[in-house]
Amino acid sequence: MQIKKIHVVFLTTPVHHYYYENIDLIKLQKLHDTMIFLMNKFHTSYFDYLKDARFTNRDFYNIDHLNSIGVEKFTRIIKDEVVDPILIKLNNKVS
Repeated sequence: MQIKKIHVVFLTTPVHHYYYENIDLIKLQKLHDTMIFLMNKFHTSYFDYLKDARFTNRDFYNIDHLNSIGVEKFTRIIKDEVVDPILIKLNNKVS
């Protein structure tokens, strides 16, 4: 990945609070442990939006899927918080 200058990013998408209030905590911990392992071993990034408070009832189609309003919001967040910072970092390395 580093030779080809590919930056791998993992995301946990937002879910409705009913979903995360009933999530299996053992599986959630395993997910987080796996992400930490991947970040350390392969220098990847992980962004956890599971419980992101910027998402409200009106952003969800059901408890684990965003509707069109939520998708637009999440797209802007990913651009601002994930894509743009990576591009800035890459551009600074080139300069």
